[in-house]
Amino acid sequence: MRVVLIGEDGLARMDMRVFTDTVVGGRGDRHQALVYRVAEQALDMVGPQVKRALIPMSKFERGGL
Repeated sequence: MRVVLIGEDGLARMDMRVFTDTVVGGRGDRHQALVYRVAEQALDMVGPQVKRALIPMSKFERGGL
């Protein structure tokens, strides 16, 4: 899955791809449920990177996190 965050200025703040060979789901899930589950698990994997991309650098420099 490709995750791209675009800032207000139109520039990419984050552009990365997430790969996994394991998807945890239920047997008999419909296609839509599988797509949602894959998206949810991918977003769990990139959560820290998304947080860093959304927080201004000044907070990191001041030790705010």
